[in-house]
Amino acid sequence: MTVDTAADTTAAQAIPRSPLSEWGRFIVTLLLVLSPLLLVGVALEALAWRIGETMPMSMITTWQDGAPERIWRGGDGHSFLTYKLARVADLKPEVIALGSSRANAFRGDVLAPYSFFNAGLTTWTIDQDKRFLELITRDGYAPRALVFTLDYWMFSPGFDTTGATASIRRRRPISTI
Repeated sequence: MTVDTAADTTAAQAIPRSPLSEWGRFIVTLLLVLSPLLLVGVALEALAWRIGETMPMSMITTWQDGAPERIWRGGDGHSFLTYKLARVADLKPEVIALGSSRANAFRGDVLAPYSFFNAGLTTWTIDQDKRFLELITRDGYAPRALVFTLDYWMFSPGFDTTGATASIRRRRPISTI
């Protein structure tokens, strides 16, 4: 005569689980454990979207067209090139000022009645100026006039390979677009 213990009875009565139901339990458990992280991630992305950090440049330029007093700063300054390319594509100005930070001094009011856009802080070398022009003219648009800044370092031997690279490390180079 055999004596059945409670453990033997429970094991015998247990319903075998299929591998599919085990995977289902695993997925549900994983979602329950990771859901707080997912909620934090969604909240951070919503905040970044709201302040314009993860919004596509085309949407930012459309938003800026809504009211002239709207200004988008672009966070850490690495977005100047992509932002200004999107603005040029959106506005199609007749005159563009292009170059280093010195180009920021140009204002459009002296060029009236022509439309003007300042694309300063986007190029530091003549090769980068050329690349910027290739990017804005690839869809057939061409401005009537360009104003370039020429800085003394642009004429120094080796600046294109040494000085420009050090300066551009802090900003994304045009050649990667």
